Amino acid sequence: MSHFTHERITHNVIKIEDIGVLALLIEGKERAVLLDTGMGIGNIRAYVEQLSDKPITVYLTHAHGDHTFGVGWWDEAYLNEKDFHLFANVEPQERVELIARLTGRDDFDVNDMAPKFTGRLCPYHDGDEIDLGGTTLKVVEVAGHTPGCSMFLMKEDRIMIYGDAVGRKSGLWSDGTASQLVAALEHLQEYDDQYDRIFRFHHGLEWPKGFAQEVLECARNIVNHTDAHQRVSFGGFDEVYSASLVDVNDPELSRLDGKVGNVLYLPQNAR
Repeated sequence: MSHFTHERITHNVIKIEDIGVLALLIEGKERAVLLDTGMGIGNIRAYVEQLSDKPITVYLTHAHGDHTFGVGWWDEAYLNEKDFHLFANVEPQERVELIARLTGRDDFDVNDMAPKFTGRLCPYHDGDEIDLGGTTLKVVEVAGHTPGCSMFLMKEDRIMIYGDAVGRKSGLWSDGTASQLVAALEHLQEYDDQYDRIFRFHHGLEWPKGFAQEVLECARNIVNHTDAHQRVSFGGFDEVYSASLVDVNDPELSRLDGKVGNVLYLPQNAR
């Protein structure tokens, strides 16, 4: 089964579409990096190896399954060491059930799934640089969504790949806290003059610069107990709150004030 599609975005970036999530194949002159491996339905390794003749190394932006379930096709992958304890290495049948719940789709079965990852999980850290030959990626750790959630700065291209670290519904689901998110977004501000474009992996690839400041304001309000603290229904959690007032009748939970960035959080993460 292959449901992937792709599009070349720049001379060295190919966007790969999965069900509700994106991955990016980034090429240098000598080698390539695949950022995230998607839902794990179909053989993403076979797919991306048709797109590049360079040796491909897998880097995972964070440990959540919609970004890591396809990693079982490889015998090695890199993940921020702070996310190792969250890495969801589950059996194919369990993944079928999880993905069906997440997506509402039932047009696949265990035979379509990536195998369980049995390889080596290698650590990366904030500030690491990956030289692909004329294209350099720099790790920028932005904790909150997960403790080791990381962005990747394409230095020569002036592109920051946000992944899920910051978004319109920046989620504090794991053991990341609002205060960690504040510190991480203040760290991100140190790179403001080093990029012009933003890539994300949900709700469209390219996003306008500046909405991370809106997320930072939300996170500060949570820490200070001055946020909207609006209870919303999201992700099957029993109790989720939005830092800014949103339209609860909108599936995307758009902010009522017209701004973009927001934080959704569980009660235990509001510290």
